[in-house]
Order: sequence, then structure tokens, then C-alpha cells
Amino acid sequence: MNSPQLTLMADDEAGTPLSRTEQAYERIRLEILTFGLLPGELVSEISLAERFELSLAGVRAAVPRLRHEGLFINKKRHGQMVSPVTLEEIDNTYELRYLLEPRAAEQAVGNVDVEALRALDKRAGAWTLAGDRPSKLEAMFAHRQFHLAIAAACRNEQLAQWIGHLVDKVLRFQYLDLRSSQAGGLDWSANHAGIISALDEGDPKQAADAMRQDISNGRELVLQAALGLPEFRKLNLGGGDSVISRPT
Repeated sequence: MNSPQLTLMADDEAGTPLSRTEQAYERIRLEILTFGLLPGELVSEISLAERFELSLAGVRAAVPRLRHEGLFINKKRHGQMVSPVTLEEIDNTYELRYLLEPRAAEQAVGNVDVEALRALDKRAGAWTLAGDRPSKLEAMFAHRQFHLAIAAACRNEQLAQWIGHLVDKVLRFQYLDLRSSQAGGLDWSANHAGIISALDEGDPKQAADAMRQDISNGRELVLQAALGLPEFRKLNLGGGDSVISRPT
């Protein structure tokens, strides 16, 4: 995880370094979202500080924020458990994206850098071309940046923040593909061409429709990746309690 592209948050625009709390929050959050900390893994504040070379005070301040986001579950005497991935969480996340991102795509028409989107789409499309993990990670982060760029162009800061939170959660779901024996290289950029075309042509309705198709396709890819995991397949997949957790 040393590539500079694989970060969720950099120093602020003025170049001011992040505080110790923000460093701890962003690093631990990144590790959860990218399966550096596995679903179901038990950790303590001390172990997190030592493992990622963070200040203990920063970790203690960051943990409640991560619990609030649903990424940690407090296990009292046992510390924190990394939240499992559930079918309910996947469905809820994609349902919210389906409601919010088409609206953002509509509002981004005429305000987004289409050429930048094309460059991100090209990087995201490399997902199916490379067999090595670093290239897959780069493609996944390009996919993330593609959606964040559209959200940032929607002229609604609060909407963009909500979408950013959801897209980061999807990053965690996409990491299932790296562990799946069945998926092994899913194309997360399959419907970007339609979104780019609509934004380039200045058609809000077409942009919204293309975004809905992209999100629906993404949900199916996530489920395909999940079903490729032995620890997921052995569960009762019809219930909301099904989880992807730390292998035993």
C-alpha cells in the first residue's frame, strides 16, 4: 500500500500536513476499506498504533469516528472488531447510490472535465488487462476517482460528500474480487462509456440513465465476487445476516 495513488485523503490544499488524529483516521480507514484489516478481525488501539506506526492518542480519537461509520464494532474487553461485509450492507449501499448518483450526473453536465473522465476510465478499464495485484488496485482507485469527479462537479457539496462516503464503501466491496476464486478480474468500468458520452453531449437525462446502469452493473459484479468466496458460499445467502468475515 505504498503507492501515492492509494490514499483516500492527502494533505490539505495549502500543503498543511494532516493532524495525528486525521492521519490515524485516514490510515486505519484505508486499511479497512482495502482489506488490510480483514472483516471480523479483532484489534486493539495499541495494536493499531504499533502496526501502522501511528500515535496512540491519534488512534484513540479516530476509533469512535470509525465506529460511527460502521467500520468498527466495539467488542468491549476484546477491543474493536472490523465490521463484516453483509448482503444487507451491499444492497443498502447500492440502493443509496442508485438514488443519489444519477442526480449528481445530471447536475454535472456542463461542469465536469470530460477529458479527465476519459483518462480515469482508461485506467479503470485496465482492471481486466493486468494480472498483478498493484495494477488491479490502481484500476480500482481510478474507478473511485471517476465517480468522485462527477460528484464534485454536481455543484452540491453535501450531495458530493454523501456520494464520496458511499463510493468509499464500495471500494471495500470491490476488494472482494481480489480474494475471490471465481471472479479474478471483473470489469468495473463496463458502463463508463455511456456516462462519458452523455456528459460530453450535454444530456442530463442520458447521463442519469447511464449512471443508473453503471450502478446496477456494479452491484452485480460485487455479488459475483462475493459468491466466489468459499466463506461466503457456505452461508445461507438468502438472509441479511450473511457475512463475509475473517476466514477461520
